[in-house]
Amino acid sequence: MNRGFVLSLILASAVAAQSTDPYEAKIRNLAHARFAEREKAARELEEAGEPTLKSLRAASNSTDAELRRRAETIVSRIERTQLSRKLLVAPQLHLKFDKVPLLLAINEVASKTGLRIQMEAKDAGPQRTITLDTGAIPFWQAVQAFYDAAGLVENDASPSGVSPPTDGRRIQGDINGRRMYSAGQSENLVRVTSGKGTLPGELSHALRVRVVSPAYPLSKYNPATGEVKFHLDVDAAKGIEVREIVGVEVRRAIAKDQRELANAFPVPALQPNYFGEQMLMQQVLIVNGELLMDDGRPSEPFIPVTLKTGGIRPEVLSEFHGVVVARIVAPPEPMVTLQDVFQSMGQSQTRDGLTLTLKSSEEGTSNLATLRVQVKSTGESINELLNFPVQVKGRAQPFIRINRGGTIGTATELQARNADGKPVKIVATRIMASNSDGVTMTQDVEIKIEKPTSGLKNMNLSLNGRRPAVVEMPFVLRDVPLR
Repeated sequence: MNRGFVLSLILASAVAAQSTDPYEAKIRNLAHARFAEREKAARELEEAGEPTLKSLRAASNSTDAELRRRAETIVSRIERTQLSRKLLVAPQLHLKFDKVPLLLAINEVASKTGLRIQMEAKDAGPQRTITLDTGAIPFWQAVQAFYDAAGLVENDASPSGVSPPTDGRRIQGDINGRRMYSAGQSENLVRVTSGKGTLPGELSHALRVRVVSPAYPLSKYNPATGEVKFHLDVDAAKGIEVREIVGVEVRRAIAKDQRELANAFPVPALQPNYFGEQMLMQQVLIVNGELLMDDGRPSEPFIPVTLKTGGIRPEVLSEFHGVVVARIVAPPEPMVTLQDVFQSMGQSQTRDGLTLTLKSSEEGTSNLATLRVQVKSTGESINELLNFPVQVKGRAQPFIRINRGGTIGTATELQARNADGKPVKIVATRIMASNSDGVTMTQDVEIKIEKPTSGLKNMNLSLNGRRPAVVEMPFVLRDVPLR
């Protein structure tokens, strides 16, 4: 055989081996002539997850419009899954009681969790005690362990014992399951009553998904349409700041007789089902620093799920697979940073509509040093990175709050770090001037810094912000009662 021919075969094989991509065939199928093949490839690539990202990003530059669109969509969904896993890790909680009166234990749980637990007076006898040691476990697992040890269950009835309004008035809800009924009374409570046994729930993540009692008045079966409706309660653990529980995407529902029930509101191809018969709108209201929002559901504090039964009403779902879709506020991150602020005057940094400019510095003679900076922010960055627009005398007033913490809506801070990257204490901040032209807000800020023992050389100053993020949390519930 010709040696040159053999050599060319070897080289061709080597090149082919180097260019082998295990996802190449699936990515080509994103532009397959058959819709079913395109959908199958998309599902398989999304399920494969992070290892596919390099290939998919390359495909995002394809000249084939269908291939490019699908590749971009899958990349976005995989990246959202990665971010969701990172942001929805459950905080750990340790509850320990040794023959503690139940009312005292409830107060301690409320202090640790931020849940205002209210128990009926008839159930709160002084002789009732609790002994429990959960160890450090995920937040909602610890809360459920407390309920179980105390012989308590959450009461899904409305405060007055009657069903929620059905005349179109809205119930508003904010983070951690807090409710504001349309009459204006802040609910902000978790009601519990004596009882045993728990309904199915997902307790291992930062968001809890709990099946609401089938006795809830708005859970029902409609024989005319053959649709069954049940409800889910979604709550956030302490420290997880939720702007909006968008809804639940129904992935799979299987009845006890193994029938698979269809979602009454099908999901378009490659699109998240942001649940509901109507587009969800959000209104923001801040009352005494507490963020409340209209969650878009017309008359229910819980999330309804409606399934088609084919005319045979199921008693129980053996499995229910779903995904909670929520908008949360991510932890603070530096948006812009100025380097060596006591040596480099006039420097400025811009990112995502934010500009931080160093105007002057004074090392001072005491243990305090002074920095004066200017912060410029566009309306979009104010709303998305820094704060919410707040109604003041009937007008929306976007503004920045600096070095104030604790609640959603106080998301912005200036942070100083020394040459070793360690935080330096900011003693005080003062807004010297503020103005807005309707598009850009400009604020001149004076900052008092406690001098570190290592000195002021190479000290950095960052403007931190918190980005909103859409997260998705898959869950599986088993043995869901429907009546």
